[in-house]
Amino acid sequence: LVLSLGYIVFVERRPAMTAVTFLRHDVRNTLLMGVPATLYSIQMTLEYVALSNIDAAIFSVLVQTKLLATACCAVFILGKRIKKVQLISLILLTIGVMLCNMKNYG
Repeated sequence: LVLSLGYIVFVERRPAMTAVTFLRHDVRNTLLMGVPATLYSIQMTLEYVALSNIDAAIFSVLVQTKLLATACCAVFILGKRIKKVQLISLILLTIGVMLCNMKNYG
């Protein structure tokens, strides 16, 4: 946010209030961008807290499940179709993370 405002003020030589005016006039796009950005920020904060409380190997497996959950939501909720190549890559990625973490315990 600070870098964006700095760009507007110093490079484009406009007052900083033009950003606020733009956001007020384009409420729909502001919400379409603001809600996911806020959720992503909360997610990253929670991941940092989780990493400080659990083992790094377990954390990497949990982060991997985020990708699988997103794919499942895309299929079951949004009705998207996943190609065979995408399904195989999800499976291989998950197996790869699990195998990398198994050497820590075996």
